[in-house]
Amino acid sequence: MTVVHAGFLDVAVSFDELKSRFDSGRSAAVQRLYETATLCNGSSFDSASLDLPIAERRVNGDATDTAILRFAEHLSPVKAMQSEHRKLFEIPFNSKNKWMLTLQQPAGHDGAPVLLIKGAPDVLLPRCSFIQDAEGNVLPLDKDSMDRLLTLQRQWSGEGQRVLMLCRREFQSANPFAGLENDQAELETVVAAHNSDLCVVGLVGIVDPPRKEIPSVVSICRRAGIRVFMVTGDFALTAAAIARQCGIVTNSSIDSIEDIRAKALEHAPGALADAHGHKKMLADDLGTESIAEPSENVGSLVLSGSELVGLQAEHWDIICKYDEIVFARTTPEQKLFIVQELRARENYVAVTGDGVNDSPALKAAHIGVAMGGGSEVAKEAADMVLLDNNFSSIVVAIENGRL
Repeated sequence: MTVVHAGFLDVAVSFDELKSRFDSGRSAAVQRLYETATLCNGSSFDSASLDLPIAERRVNGDATDTAILRFAEHLSPVKAMQSEHRKLFEIPFNSKNKWMLTLQQPAGHDGAPVLLIKGAPDVLLPRCSFIQDAEGNVLPLDKDSMDRLLTLQRQWSGEGQRVLMLCRREFQSANPFAGLENDQAELETVVAAHNSDLCVVGLVGIVDPPRKEIPSVVSICRRAGIRVFMVTGDFALTAAAIARQCGIVTNSSIDSIEDIRAKALEHAPGALADAHGHKKMLADDLGTESIAEPSENVGSLVLSGSELVGLQAEHWDIICKYDEIVFARTTPEQKLFIVQELRARENYVAVTGDGVNDSPALKAAHIGVAMGGGSEVAKEAADMVLLDNNFSSIVVAIENGRL
């Protein structure tokens, strides 16, 4: 993963332009973006590799934080910034919240600490009341500003970029955290109460190109009569774009939840429904893979986790017949639920995963496939481990299994 873009209220820039603005020292906005990227980060460089070029250093942390840490280090060494702050409290990123939060106290500063948070724009934006422009001026977050941010998010997501929002809140008049440094429970309560009225520092766009063998593997699986679905925490537009790059989505028109509901009405006893004119989501506007047996329906479908809530059996009967499905913005519980719904309709299901949160779905599948570089919990839950961390090894396993 690599950070390639940054966006503020009034401008989106490439990394090279951002670096130029940072080096010139003329932009308070870029400085705040750097501070937030550096301090609200769960990864760290391996001390034994600090003499290597930034791109070659070993990093302890997940892929997204690693990309943002390298991005910050390219702007300026992060160690100096980290040494100037003391972390008072932290909530690590998790797949339910879809954000990370940290409370940082500037060294030698007796005033209030600063609250930093980064995560999914659609999750954090409702908590924001202010936004900074490219010069660092803080302005009220009005509808026009929101529309600009969402347009930029959709643009980058449609190109297959993962988009994160970086936010902060400063406390000028009073310090609500005074005297709580040694009381983590009370500190957590106060932090939760002030996790609002945030200022949008900026957006970052991250590219994570699919491994070059993925499209051919998906094609081979499809020719073998196997459907390959994507189940991911990514934003729907990002997920759909990446799925198209991987060959998981091939149709120009992609169905949405509205199409599922319309089809359910058409099949309901005594119901009348117009089969035409239902809203379609174009793939061009718009990870974990799940493999199921062939279906009778040819079509592509993108659903977000929030849209799965309240679906009835008749909806799932329709969903499970699609040949190409992307489940976006899902939680681990929803991933497990998807596996269960596929199995309930006599599909033979395999699931790949590498994280601790993947283990319930790995266990629930007929065949759980863990990556060799994944967590021990995932590998213990799986029936098969890909020691080379290569998705194409699944093809070898299928070929041997069908001999």
